[in-house]
Amino acid sequence: MDKIVHSRPKDSHDVLGVFHLALDSPTRNAPPPPGDAFLNTLQQWHEQLMRQRPEVNPGQLKSEVNYAGTTKFVDPGMVRGTFEACSELALSIPEGLARAIFYGFLVSDIHPFDDGNGRISRLLMNAELSRIGLCRVIIPTLFHLQYVDCAKQLTYNNDPAGYVKAIALMAQWSSQFDYSDLPKLILNLIKTNALEESPIRYKLMNVDGSNIKVV
Repeated sequence: MDKIVHSRPKDSHDVLGVFHLALDSPTRNAPPPPGDAFLNTLQQWHEQLMRQRPEVNPGQLKSEVNYAGTTKFVDPGMVRGTFEACSELALSIPEGLARAIFYGFLVSDIHPFDDGNGRISRLLMNAELSRIGLCRVIIPTLFHLQYVDCAKQLTYNNDPAGYVKAIALMAQWSSQFDYSDLPKLILNLIKTNALEESPIRYKLMNVDGSNIKVV
């Protein structure tokens, strides 16, 4: 625990940063309060997550428009106001999975930081789930491309169906595991092909070996 791989110190700090944010209260189970404090809190999370990577400006908002492929994210001058308004809007969404899905997309679509946006979005999503005692959601490596494609459909086409179904599917899939037994958990993740990278060569499976219903 908390050991750094000396050949990859920055990656080690990134993993440990995510681990502690996901494990420790209040970041584990308390989404930020709405309004201006919402983004300020996310900046604190980001600073903790990326503190060993000064090149990506830990805790600082982006100063230039950022892209992922051809996807253009929110203009830097609109980031703070968008978060303030949307964090208030979030309280009108049913708590639990629905609000968690909204939080996850909110961060990924605004992309407020130079790096680490996906990790912050999923930490925020899971904080909402943990807040009311629901199982947290894992986006396995093998499902990541499909998850991103569904998010793009919402961004480009204003079509939330695929994204909502994808997160709901992964919520159901994530609930199968016994998280109290780490060796068994790792074996089951391997068994389900969760750690594989190619969706062409592998299919994501349930723990019992059955196929999951893909979106």
